[in-house]
Amino acid sequence: MSDARETALSAENAFTTVRFSDRSKFGAARIWLPDRSRFDPGAKDGWPVVIRLHGGNGNDQGNLDPKGNTTLQALRSQLGAVVVSINWQDNGFYEPGGQDPRALFFPDGLLEPALITPWLLARRRDAALFGDDGFITDDPRRIALYGVSDGGWRAALLAYGNWRANGVVLRQPDVLIATQGHFDLEHFWMSEPVDALRGWSVARDTQAGAETIELAGGAGTWRVGHELVFEGHRDEQHLVLASDDSGLRIWPALREDVPQGVPVTARDNGLSKYAKGGYSWAGAPLFRAGGALNWANFPVATKRAASLWPLIERSNRRVEKVLPLLLYPPAERFITNDDDVLSGWKTWLNSVGANPRYKNLHSEANAFALAGLLAGLGHTQGVGAHDRCLLRAGGPRSNPDASTRFSVDGVTPDAAVVEFLLNHGW
Repeated sequence: MSDARETALSAENAFTTVRFSDRSKFGAARIWLPDRSRFDPGAKDGWPVVIRLHGGNGNDQGNLDPKGNTTLQALRSQLGAVVVSINWQDNGFYEPGGQDPRALFFPDGLLEPALITPWLLARRRDAALFGDDGFITDDPRRIALYGVSDGGWRAALLAYGNWRANGVVLRQPDVLIATQGHFDLEHFWMSEPVDALRGWSVARDTQAGAETIELAGGAGTWRVGHELVFEGHRDEQHLVLASDDSGLRIWPALREDVPQGVPVTARDNGLSKYAKGGYSWAGAPLFRAGGALNWANFPVATKRAASLWPLIERSNRRVEKVLPLLLYPPAERFITNDDDVLSGWKTWLNSVGANPRYKNLHSEANAFALAGLLAGLGHTQGVGAHDRCLLRAGGPRSNPDASTRFSVDGVTPDAAVVEFLLNHGW
């Protein structure tokens, strides 16, 4: 490999590869150690640890090598962290006979990654893992769960939840680093998968500025929360706010004229982005390919149980312990602030049913909403020692709310993460 960022965490440089769980055919971990000549484990009572949970919804199952991850490399090379990348049973697309029956969606799907921290702490001075005289910290404030996408969601649920197996408490880290994790299941759904919408077109010429559009023909029913695209107008992507006899009410208003007959398609977004055969990636392992349970009658209580938001309250002691670092790109133009009735993290969280504000699986809305909830509990964000979280997402363009915005000027995400952790004892 020519990229030094990739070779730095390559399999060839891993200290060892181990199995930490027999719950599924996965349950493996690969461990990289810091440079002993620069980082003495005894200096701070053990090396800090970063546990990486891959994402991918099936595509990254088996991926133990986080190639090109500059944040992990910075934590290893600048803070002397041990990097532990685990292979865990992600949901993936359900294929009959292709999924371990012990790795159901929720909560069993979280129990495997919940085992890695206790497993490591029980072996924190194991020379077979960390070398002669090498050892890791047992301080949860110097251990981080680093999750990407689906791994970020799982890492957040692990960090804020209270997990047990066979009556034993599964100790979890106090640091959460999440990048593009979606965090939510209660609101993360559409009324109907987009692949059921076919053959629609514009019924009559419609001028720019229109907020309602009529469609003709086609199969399937347009519902609040679907997103539509006009063929040949690739920038024309609109969310459906209402559907009635007069047509679809859309947001934002049309930016250019759309002639009669232009085909209209549904753009993959949110839940439907990972739909396969009418089953979502999130629920497929429960639906069991053809059973009576489907997304429309999926129990609301189960959706809520798999969501992060109900955990962010004062009664949850983990809220005062966890230090979240949220690394999100400035990509979500539909999420701005609470002065806009169509967006804002409070409005987004308080919505009921299919949510037109949740446009994209990896949207900044996740990070803004979590930071907003924590701000409501008095947690400030930034890189200082007094700050309880770091939100490296977007900027004034997409998030004018200062309480949930970290200034991105003149600092890279990696530098912000390193500074934050240095100021919190790493």
